[in-house]
Amino acid sequence: MSLLECGTPLLQSLKLSAQTSGDPVLEERIEASLKSLQEGGSISESLGAMKYLPMGFVRCVEAGQESGSLAPLLKSLLSIYSLELDERLDAFSRTLEPVCLGIIGLMVAGVALAALLPLNQLIQNL
Repeated sequence: MSLLECGTPLLQSLKLSAQTSGDPVLEERIEASLKSLQEGGSISESLGAMKYLPMGFVRCVEAGQESGSLAPLLKSLLSIYSLELDERLDAFSRTLEPVCLGIIGLMVAGVALAALLPLNQLIQNL
């Protein structure tokens, strides 16, 4: 359940989100958008002015604001962006896995050569 669905005011929800994000840049930009909201600006305009969030997200927030169903829309956006993040992380790990295997293979080959070269020299000296 989201903060908005629990009845937390929008400004307070944004402030809490900024504080818990762990990203100082995002926190600064949300603070600036909070000032815009307190001066009477719309949430979509203040989020768009941040230049941090994707424009597709801002447009969806604008549509949710105009339709009066912002909380359910944000929940839908959360699931969409979570799926997108999962897909990107999977693609990254699929790309990184062969690289790691190659590095491990080179290390094993180096250890094998380090063990076999002295044996080769010993056999040649006999």
